[in-house]
Amino acid sequence: MIGIQLYSGYGGQANPDGIVITGMTTTSKKFKTKSGMGIGNTKDELINAYRNYPHFNVNPAYDEQTGKSLKQAGYFTLEDDDAGTQLIFKLTNNIVTEITVYINEGC
Repeated sequence: MIGIQLYSGYGGQANPDGIVITGMTTTSKKFKTKSGMGIGNTKDELINAYRNYPHFNVNPAYDEQTGKSLKQAGYFTLEDDDAGTQLIFKLTNNIVTEITVYINEGC
């Protein structure tokens, strides 16, 4: 499965009122990063693969209703400021269960 996030609005000079793809998400084991990471890899494998990447972070996930952190869920995020993108690995019990590529152009 691949999910696509869309933004309806200003899409730059070439597409001022258009619809822009801002991200894609998958839970399929068929997709891997250049480093071979994908669904089923562990948090430790992500850290080993990306330990020298200039900007990564690991954060807990939060329950949207209570605002409390979820002990069994979190996110491992790689940010590329030059490209304006994020690669986000959703973790459940320290195993990758979802991958998202997202445009992060900032404000």
